[in-house]
Amino acid sequence: MAHSNSDYKQQVFQLAQAIVFDRLEKAGKPIPDDKAPVYVIYARKSTKGKKKNQDGKQVERQERSIPDQIKDCKALAKREGLKVVDILKEEKSARKSANREVFEEMIDEIKSKKSYNAIICWHPDRLGRNMKDAGEIIDLIDRGVIKDLKFPQFSFQRDPNGLMTLGLQFLLAKAYSDNLSINVSRGNENIIGEGKAIGNKALRGYKVVNKRQRPDGKNFKLIQQAFQMGIEGKSQDDIALYLNQNDYTQNGKKAKMSKQLVSAMFLDTSYTGYYVYGKNMVDLTKLDSLFTPAVSYLDYLRLRNILDGKKGYKKVQEKATPLLDQMVVCGYCGNLMTTYLNKNKPDSPTTYLRIKCSTKECYSHSVKGLREIRAKVIFEYIYEVLSSGIGINEKAYNHYVADAKRQLVSSAKELESDQRSISKQINDLESQIEEQQIIVARLEDDEKSVKVAREKIRQARDEIEQLETKLAQIKNQRVDTVSLLKEKVMSYTEFSNFFENIVATLETSDNHLATDSIIRMVFLNFTIKDKKVLTHQWNPKFESIAKIPSVNECRGDRTRTCGLTLPKRAL
Repeated sequence: MAHSNSDYKQQVFQLAQAIVFDRLEKAGKPIPDDKAPVYVIYARKSTKGKKKNQDGKQVERQERSIPDQIKDCKALAKREGLKVVDILKEEKSARKSANREVFEEMIDEIKSKKSYNAIICWHPDRLGRNMKDAGEIIDLIDRGVIKDLKFPQFSFQRDPNGLMTLGLQFLLAKAYSDNLSINVSRGNENIIGEGKAIGNKALRGYKVVNKRQRPDGKNFKLIQQAFQMGIEGKSQDDIALYLNQNDYTQNGKKAKMSKQLVSAMFLDTSYTGYYVYGKNMVDLTKLDSLFTPAVSYLDYLRLRNILDGKKGYKKVQEKATPLLDQMVVCGYCGNLMTTYLNKNKPDSPTTYLRIKCSTKECYSHSVKGLREIRAKVIFEYIYEVLSSGIGINEKAYNHYVADAKRQLVSSAKELESDQRSISKQINDLESQIEEQQIIVARLEDDEKSVKVAREKIRQARDEIEQLETKLAQIKNQRVDTVSLLKEKVMSYTEFSNFFENIVATLETSDNHLATDSIIRMVFLNFTIKDKKVLTHQWNPKFESIAKIPSVNECRGDRTRTCGLTLPKRAL
């Protein structure tokens, strides 16, 4: 039975999707499903100290009454068309984890998957004022047990950035705002969603032209030949040697290929058009009409069958973690090091965070024990740097906040203009389709004219489909931007107080996502050499608001014991 190109395309799509699902699984993230969220409204009593009533007696001052919370939550559900099946009220305090029977019943019901799987709550601090409950909420979202969270007073996105922000809200009660976090992840997803390259990051054999992946002349042909050699059964060592002998270059510089790099390239479905970036996947052949695949769907499937038959790909057994991921640089080879969690013994109660250089050609591999370190070396360095008298410049901080708000306002206006423009284009195309349909009806006996009109209708519909996809993205971006504009930004005093206690917060945190988010807020990366932290780079935005004293940056040989081997901290 003959197979069409669409059959091969579908098979490659399934492989690309499997890669994304595998990465999600390794990262401990839920695999997407189509089950719609069913919501429960949870309202909890909140007080802000005492006040005197008309009789002069001390009574609790209510921050927001339960009926008011429920009213706001119902309004949100009605506005967004959410299905609500129950309303729960909690009268007891949330300061202690064993003090909320209604909360515990709600969590048990969600775990049982019987009535509801999502929560609407007035604000995150109604859910978690203690780390046990907050940690459980984070874990259930992370594993996909809780499908969604909605708050009238807080914007939450069910993605890695949103999860980090929620963790910080729980960790700091109401003191920390995600306006100070860098939304790089979402920005990259939007860029990828448009079929564009991030920065100058091009696939092998391609170059970035106007933010698009384009064949890079001779190098593209070399990569095409490399795939062909793989199909013919050539070894990956031979293919790497072929590329090196023929002066293969990347971004204008000579690139030294290895067996490992060739193997990674052959694993990547991006060369067929199914571009995989992190945990996201798009079809470049749909988003970019000028994209040229380096290998056909059928040839890619042939190559994978050959390689899988040789058992050339081993599943990584180490557990992934977001903590310090893509932040640690090897001081010998200059490549990023790999972070992972493991145990010294299978039955050990303690899990350690380790960092290793995975570049086999690196000098660190030639000396036993040099290529890997425990993450506690970096954490001790972080604690010492943050305890060295760093302060926050009030003028710079206020300027940063004001500038960020101006950029959001400008972005909101630009998105609104783009939305109007695209909507107009869609209306114009729909009018053109109506005109061509009239021509088809009037000239049904004129085969040539009807054929031309139908082709114009097809082209117009294709354009509308692309524009509607772009319009949906812009609408989502507008919702996010408006939500950020509405959220309260921490004052200089609030942020300074938070920063004064940042070391204690990091040392006692059980939440990897929150810890990682705080570290990335301050630092860009760390360079490791001789099992010590050689140097670090500040996050440029943090550096712009910080008062940083002149300190010795090479502290890796100094030791502080901070309880980093405790099982609950997994460091």
